[in-house]
Amino acid sequence: NVEQTSLLLGPQYREGRVQVGVPFAFNYSRLGSEDYGWAVGGAPEVRYAAGDRVLLIASGLGQATEYWQRPERDGSIWSVHAAVRYSLSEKVYIEAGYRHTREDTRGGFLDNDLDAVHIALYAEIPWEIAIFVRPTIAQNGYDEREAAFPRSRDDDRVTLDVNVSREIFHTGFFMSVGYTHTDNDSNLPLFEFERDQVVVQISKDF
Repeated sequence: NVEQTSLLLGPQYREGRVQVGVPFAFNYSRLGSEDYGWAVGGAPEVRYAAGDRVLLIASGLGQATEYWQRPERDGSIWSVHAAVRYSLSEKVYIEAGYRHTREDTRGGFLDNDLDAVHIALYAEIPWEIAIFVRPTIAQNGYDEREAAFPRSRDDDRVTLDVNVSREIFHTGFFMSVGYTHTDNDSNLPLFEFERDQVVVQISKDF
């Protein structure tokens, strides 16, 4: 049982077709009944409206990490992301994007690179309900071989995210229910898995 708490907080600036955000990013996680780890850093983002229907998105993430249960994994995470969003109407858009993530740790066998591509569909339907669906394909390669294994780890991962959200009685708060299915195929059988996650979230933009 994993519990995660995330916070993004910071200023946004809009001028014409350009919107820039520089939020502070914090993540905290628990594994079972024990503290597992935390990460702190920043997540800048730039959005540019290239036309009435096309939105270009570029973002980054840089965080220092600490894991109380796995101190050999302490280090940093860096990520860059680029996407193109096309609006089919005021209430429907499709998106395609690419993300590269680098994790550096105290142990070389945990250092890794992840490359992922996704497509997404967002639609507002009757009863003020919004639906978001995003399949992702990723490749995750590790730098070095762990002593217990014959080769360095190399994973291929398919993920499906589905999220349904609705504003709560016109208060500006939104409740969402998200479902994620992950299928991880690895060259090391120990790391092959299928995982289903359900997340309930209440959020508000200021």
